[in-house]
Amino acid sequence: MLPYFQECGWKPTVLCVAAKHIEANHDTTLLDTLPDDVSIEYVEALPAIRTPFFGFGNLSMRSSSFLKNAGNRLLATETFEAVFFSTTQVGVLNLGPYWKAKWNVPYFIDIQDPIYNTFSYPSGARPPGGRLKYFLAQTQAKRIERTALPGASHIVTVTQDYETDLKQRLPQLTHVPFTEMPFPFSNRDFNLAGTLHQNKSSVSIDSSAQNFISAGRGGSDLTFAHSAFFKALNQLDVKTPNSVRKIQIYFLGTRYDQSQDKTIDTSLLSRALQTQVHEYTQRVPYLETLSYLKQSSLNLVFGSTDERYSASKIMPVLSAGQPFLALLHKNSRATALLKQLCPEGLISFDQFTNLENLSSDIFTWLIKFLNSQLEFNSYRSHLERFEAKEATRSFCELLDTTTSS
Repeated sequence: MLPYFQECGWKPTVLCVAAKHIEANHDTTLLDTLPDDVSIEYVEALPAIRTPFFGFGNLSMRSSSFLKNAGNRLLATETFEAVFFSTTQVGVLNLGPYWKAKWNVPYFIDIQDPIYNTFSYPSGARPPGGRLKYFLAQTQAKRIERTALPGASHIVTVTQDYETDLKQRLPQLTHVPFTEMPFPFSNRDFNLAGTLHQNKSSVSIDSSAQNFISAGRGGSDLTFAHSAFFKALNQLDVKTPNSVRKIQIYFLGTRYDQSQDKTIDTSLLSRALQTQVHEYTQRVPYLETLSYLKQSSLNLVFGSTDERYSASKIMPVLSAGQPFLALLHKNSRATALLKQLCPEGLISFDQFTNLENLSSDIFTWLIKFLNSQLEFNSYRSHLERFEAKEATRSFCELLDTTTSS
């Protein structure tokens, strides 16, 4: 969205932490997507905390004071109509009410994932970061929801489910306006991706095979969809072994951390088919991932057993223009969207769905796909409203309305 703000009458200044302080993988190709005329202010952060007890160095904790001081300097020396928080580091959201009180500037919040996650992990499943870290993070998240959200002038969410959940738990949000804005896609980025892929690849893909691509995280909440898909492949291997042996399946960027431990359980697959599944745990650069989506034979989207989960890759997958198969919870907003745009690529499930029945549905779908009996062209003319330029225009209209009132 950043390249289009000025076209809509808004001049953005980006306030962010310098990359050297971020422990996650660095995707330097994202710099190629930034417009040259946008001002970017980088701030320092405290060194990452690494102790046996805590086991993490929370970036928002390490950087909040630096962001606070830099924001104060900017707000004191320049005129800003609004502050917009678009970050997964939810600890910094408390700067919103602080800056509002100090500088009388309205703030807006973009919620991409639940701040406090009410999803219950299955017995024995390890939540992200481990149980202690997850408990501490969720305790902080509850506090941030109560202190940062009520004072926001507007909250944008990728799915309306987040608004429903928040207002049920926090009555003080009744007066706060919300707008649903799904993850957009960018034609500009796809064009850049085509240039990049010619020069650099971090994933070894067999260009002679029929490649199935899944881009995004793994996790125990996705295991049900993975298992059903693998069981369907076993069925397919029995019925049409020649077709299956031409397929190579790639799971790209399945972990957020630096660990190389696999997240995709392939034990349900026959030993022969297990050799055709390749998991790359490290995050694959964004533009490179787009190039793989653009060239794949079939793009795969695996949904969570948490119905509120909103898969960020839905729009990039759709806009890549290749055939896709999305296995999603029946009650998710992404399912409702795909039913409108392209139901041919959707198979849904819920908590009552039997694994064998779901795998049978997937098997039938794959037979049709391999026999070229599915049509994927009809939805592409309806994607314009989800393009980044259009999403920016809609958001700027929201800014105009709120700041002028």
